[in-house]
Amino acid sequence: MGISGLWDQIDAAGELIALQRAAQQVRVDGQLTRPLRVAIDISIWAFHVRSAEGGDCPAERTLFNRLVRLLNLGIHAVFVFDGQHRPRVKRNKVRSTGSGKSSAFREMPSYKRLIRACGFQAWQAPGEAEAECAYLQQRGLVDAVLSDDVDALAFGATKVFKNWGALNYSGSKTDANGKKVSGQASATHAKLFTAERLRERTKIARAGHILVALMSGGDYDTEGLKGCGAMIAFQAAVAGFGETLVTALQNGTVDAWREQLREELITNKSNFFSGKHKAIAAHLDSFPNTMVADQYLNPTVTTSEAMHEKIGAFNWYQQPDLMALRELGSEYLDMVSREGDLKLIRTMALPQFMLALVSRIQQEATFEIVNKPRQHPSTDDLEELRVRLVPRDWVPIPIEEKEDLTEHEGQPVEAASEFDVLAPKLHWIPRYLLERAHSERVRAWERASVAPKTPKKRVLASPEKRLTAADRKQSESADPSQLSLKDCLPVTKRLAAPLESDEEDDLPEDLRSFLLQKKTITLSPVAHSRITSTTQSSLKQTRLHFRATKFNDPIVILSSPEATPGKQAPLKRKPVATTTKFNDIIDLT
Repeated sequence: MGISGLWDQIDAAGELIALQRAAQQVRVDGQLTRPLRVAIDISIWAFHVRSAEGGDCPAERTLFNRLVRLLNLGIHAVFVFDGQHRPRVKRNKVRSTGSGKSSAFREMPSYKRLIRACGFQAWQAPGEAEAECAYLQQRGLVDAVLSDDVDALAFGATKVFKNWGALNYSGSKTDANGKKVSGQASATHAKLFTAERLRERTKIARAGHILVALMSGGDYDTEGLKGCGAMIAFQAAVAGFGETLVTALQNGTVDAWREQLREELITNKSNFFSGKHKAIAAHLDSFPNTMVADQYLNPTVTTSEAMHEKIGAFNWYQQPDLMALRELGSEYLDMVSREGDLKLIRTMALPQFMLALVSRIQQEATFEIVNKPRQHPSTDDLEELRVRLVPRDWVPIPIEEKEDLTEHEGQPVEAASEFDVLAPKLHWIPRYLLERAHSERVRAWERASVAPKTPKKRVLASPEKRLTAADRKQSESADPSQLSLKDCLPVTKRLAAPLESDEEDDLPEDLRSFLLQKKTITLSPVAHSRITSTTQSSLKQTRLHFRATKFNDPIVILSSPEATPGKQAPLKRKPVATTTKFNDIIDLT
């Protein structure tokens, strides 16, 4: 769309930039006081989203996703709709003028509802929306125009973001500034064209863009000057024929201007062009189309009086209407019942937080700064801090109750896992936004991050892990008749804290005294036979695990049966248990 071939001619003058970085550069009276503001021609977005596929209402879903991306970046946007005085013919197609505002509603009613529900402004232009976007930027209502239509430059915009979502910040190729790019979509970067940079790099300004549109063709005259392509038109603009044409149109000296251009095309005496172009010069008699030139130079835009009235009713910090989004979600966005409520909470938690930051509105919902700062290519290495949010705190909408998921027979149906709205989520946020809205919180986090940390208490590994391989081998191969009572105690008691600690307070006094004196307590032969008689296991492979809580209380002795020769012992076989008395299995000698 727009002027044929002009983007290709000026592409080198564009700068790939993260929108978060561009937002940080916004200054009012030298101070960073507000977010980045952009104007968007909704008809261009409508053209893009109509190609979406899959599911019900794919265009509305795609538009909503784009709106959420803007909210996540903390950017304010005004969406401009075409009015009844827009040019009747565009790209050789007759467009319906309708009846102004009501016509715009009839064309895209769901789009306008989504825009307003997300808290963005909808602006009705009297004529061409792209011209109105440029006018809003000229008047200072917005900082830039976000558009893929190069007509914005011809209408006088001095700052245009192009290809948001169409360029990536990393890849195998580089742009004119040496920054790596690829063809993958990026939700963070766009290509920035400014009037100042265009003059420096390409030597043309607004008048030159208009001349290229007239010579090579544009939205209002697709043919242009017969035989003239974008390259020759661009060379004429660099030679200054655009500025002289504007002056000639104002002074009524277009004939003289035409003869100067004809002479240069025929002779190329000033070397403005790559060669002579006599065939093109032969078609100059009816050039330029002054009506098309006037549509670029004097488009129909909002009057100064109407502008003041509209701005007076403006609210850049309009909160999203969560209940309206809930209704639209069930209507267009496949967000129905409880699952839809949870999806809306998950989607809108970060936008709600970002809006609170950029508007510096104190919310009851809280957040926590965690982790060290980072610098990432997605923001052109802008310093970011990581915050922890609870989604439910930031999106206080009612959640539909769970359905009774049962089959006809009364058996419960296993429900799919659902999003936990109370589980904290982590997000990277530009540090300058946090400092501007919550400077004390950032300072407190800084003090805590540099404060000396208390050494962590050394946690010993589990006794089983601390038991060496040699210990295990010795324990398994030892003759049980020579095992001490300490060896027969559970591993957790053998390798735990010293015996004089409180952990052993429940041991019998007599047993404690023997252990503290390091006397050897051996199992009696009677005990051996009694223990093993139930399993007929070898004494060598019998493992005893017991714990005496009282001197004469019954205790459970577990022994692992010996595997049958020639067969592997079954896995996880339940040990055989016998009950006896502590005095029956040890001799206190």
